[in-house]
Amino acid sequence: MLLLWKVRKRVKRAKKSSNKSKTNSYIKRSCLTFHLNYTTLRRLQTLCYFFIICDTVQCVYMMAKSINLVINFSSFVNMISDNKGYYLPTALGISAFLAIILNIIIAVIIKKAFRPIPQKFINVVMFIMSCLLSIFVVLLYAMCLMIFIRIFDSHQLSHDGMITAMKNYGKNFELKKQIDNLQIKFQCCGNRNYTEWYNITWYEEDLRTTAQDGTLGEVPFSCCSFGVISQCIHHGVERLSSVSPYIYNKHVNFSVTPRGCFSEIVKQEKRFSWQCTILIALLLKVNLCILCLLRCIQTAHKETYMFDLTKKRYISWILFCGGHAKHKEYKRKSQVPPVPPVPRSFFK
Repeated sequence: MLLLWKVRKRVKRAKKSSNKSKTNSYIKRSCLTFHLNYTTLRRLQTLCYFFIICDTVQCVYMMAKSINLVINFSSFVNMISDNKGYYLPTALGISAFLAIILNIIIAVIIKKAFRPIPQKFINVVMFIMSCLLSIFVVLLYAMCLMIFIRIFDSHQLSHDGMITAMKNYGKNFELKKQIDNLQIKFQCCGNRNYTEWYNITWYEEDLRTTAQDGTLGEVPFSCCSFGVISQCIHHGVERLSSVSPYIYNKHVNFSVTPRGCFSEIVKQEKRFSWQCTILIALLLKVNLCILCLLRCIQTAHKETYMFDLTKKRYISWILFCGGHAKHKEYKRKSQVPPVPPVPRSFFK
């Protein structure tokens, strides 16, 4: 009887341990799996189309923003740096173009996946698109991080480039037009302020007259402020007396923009960088939602390579890598083995 009691105690202990292990393992395995019916899968398809449409609209806006940056701002940054003005437009344009291509392919593939015939090739294509979309999401994250780091850059190279451009103002006609456009567009003058033009020969020497005195301050005409209604005086800016061809006194009718162009360029570049970061971050989130929906549809489709109205449940997952066959094999192996019969001799 004592031996029988020990055997029964061991069997109960083994059964309890097996049930606990089975419960824990089942929770681990099934926490990322979903049991979906056909109606739910159709709703996921509709939701995926909704995100694709939103993503496409945002991509069109990003491409328009990229073109606008190239036309209205990139030329000024390229003037003072080594073609760094194309960084932000290129990041926006490439990410938007790739997202549109991926969206078109995913929309077509998801539509074909719901045909009532087995299609193993469609499932393989959906898996490949899931992998490509995952890589694209990682690239968007890296792009966002790089632009964010660039926002807090010291911009010392841009400062030195602006000084170099100002020194070549009177030698390069195209550069002269760029600087004039910059100073007129952003209402700025010089690098840090307008007095930096005093030490630069920005005019042609043969056009200089005896009435012009460089010690009194001379700046290009593009430095004139739009906020002054009087005549713009950009020669002899530092003149204090009224003995001049014009009725002018610096403290009375100063007509030159005092703000420097370097601070304006940095300010505009940071503003556009923040806008690009927010747009790419939104694009990342939307594509991440599309990736999750596509993965759910693809794994559910993998079970029979088609969607049938008569089937009640489809097993779907996002990060579970075992596959449906391994999941079924695991369930079969995780069953508790039957309790072995106790020999009759033990009851005697």
